[in-house]
Amino acid sequence: MSSPSLQSLLVFEHRDRRRTKVEKFFLQNVGTRFSTHFLHERFGPSVRTRISEINRRPDATIVIRNTYCFDLEQAREVSTYWAEIRGVE
Repeated sequence: MSSPSLQSLLVFEHRDRRRTKVEKFFLQNVGTRFSTHFLHERFGPSVRTRISEINRRPDATIVIRNTYCFDLEQAREVSTYWAEIRGVE
Protein backbone atom coordinates (compact mmCIF):
# COMPACT_ATOMS: atom_id res chain seq x y z
CA MET A 1 0.00 0.00 0.00
CA SER A 2 1.42 3.37 -0.97
CA SER A 3 1.82 6.17 1.55
CA PRO A 4 -0.89 8.45 0.07
CA SER A 5 -3.42 5.60 0.21
CA LEU A 6 -2.50 4.78 3.78
CA GLN A 7 -2.75 8.46 4.73
CA SER A 8 -6.20 8.69 3.14
CA LEU A 9 -7.36 5.64 5.04
CA LEU A 10 -6.11 7.11 8.31
CA VAL A 11 -7.93 10.40 7.64
CA PHE A 12 -11.21 8.60 6.90
CA GLU A 13 -10.80 6.37 9.96
CA HIS A 14 -10.22 9.41 12.16
CA ARG A 15 -13.30 11.12 10.67
CA ASP A 16 -15.41 8.00 11.30
CA ARG A 17 -14.27 7.86 14.94
CA ARG A 18 -15.13 11.53 15.47
CA ARG A 19 -18.54 11.10 13.83
CA THR A 20 -19.21 8.03 16.00
CA LYS A 21 -18.29 9.98 19.15
CA VAL A 22 -20.59 12.87 18.20
CA GLU A 23 -23.45 10.50 17.34
CA LYS A 24 -23.03 8.52 20.57
CA PHE A 25 -22.98 11.75 22.61
CA PHE A 26 -26.23 12.99 21.07
CA LEU A 27 -27.87 9.55 21.38
CA GLN A 28 -27.11 9.63 25.11
CA ASN A 29 -28.51 13.16 25.39
CA VAL A 30 -31.58 13.15 23.11
CA GLY A 31 -33.53 16.38 23.57
CA THR A 32 -30.84 18.19 25.55
CA ARG A 33 -29.65 21.42 23.96
CA PHE A 34 -25.96 22.25 23.64
CA SER A 35 -24.30 25.44 22.47
CA THR A 36 -22.02 25.42 19.46
CA HIS A 37 -19.26 26.73 21.73
CA PHE A 38 -19.59 23.69 24.03
CA LEU A 39 -19.62 21.27 21.08
CA HIS A 40 -16.56 22.89 19.48
CA GLU A 41 -14.64 22.60 22.75
CA ARG A 42 -15.67 18.97 23.22
CA PHE A 43 -15.37 17.66 19.64
CA GLY A 44 -13.23 20.19 17.79
CA PRO A 45 -13.87 22.66 15.00
CA SER A 46 -15.22 20.05 12.57
CA VAL A 47 -18.23 19.16 14.74
CA ARG A 48 -20.71 20.81 12.36
CA THR A 49 -19.35 18.71 9.49
CA ARG A 50 -19.75 15.53 11.59
CA ILE A 51 -23.33 16.59 12.47
CA SER A 52 -24.08 17.12 8.78
CA GLU A 53 -22.70 13.65 7.98
CA ILE A 54 -24.91 12.08 10.66
CA ASN A 55 -27.98 13.91 9.36
CA ARG A 56 -27.30 12.74 5.78
CA ARG A 57 -27.09 9.05 6.75
CA PRO A 58 -30.49 7.46 6.08
CA ASP A 59 -29.78 4.69 8.62
CA ALA A 60 -28.97 7.10 11.50
CA THR A 61 -31.21 6.68 14.54
CA ILE A 62 -31.22 10.40 15.26
CA VAL A 63 -31.39 13.71 13.47
CA ILE A 64 -29.51 16.63 14.99
CA ARG A 65 -31.38 19.93 14.87
CA ASN A 66 -29.99 23.44 15.11
CA THR A 67 -31.46 26.83 15.94
CA TYR A 68 -30.25 30.32 16.73
CA CYS A 69 -31.58 32.42 19.56
CA PHE A 70 -30.67 35.70 21.20
CA ASP A 71 -28.95 35.21 24.57
CA LEU A 72 -29.67 38.20 26.81
CA GLU A 73 -26.78 37.43 29.17
CA GLN A 74 -24.27 37.29 26.31
CA ALA A 75 -26.07 40.02 24.33
CA ARG A 76 -25.64 38.06 21.09
CA GLU A 77 -27.10 35.29 19.00
CA VAL A 78 -26.04 31.79 19.96
CA SER A 79 -26.45 28.55 18.07
CA THR A 80 -27.92 25.53 19.82
CA TYR A 81 -27.96 21.87 18.77
CA TRP A 82 -30.09 18.97 20.02
CA ALA A 83 -30.97 15.47 18.85
CA GLU A 84 -34.34 13.96 18.07
CA ILE A 85 -35.14 10.36 17.28
CA ARG A 86 -35.49 10.11 13.49
CA GLY A 87 -39.03 9.69 12.27
CA VAL A 88 -40.66 10.78 15.56
CA GLU A 89 -42.45 14.10 15.32
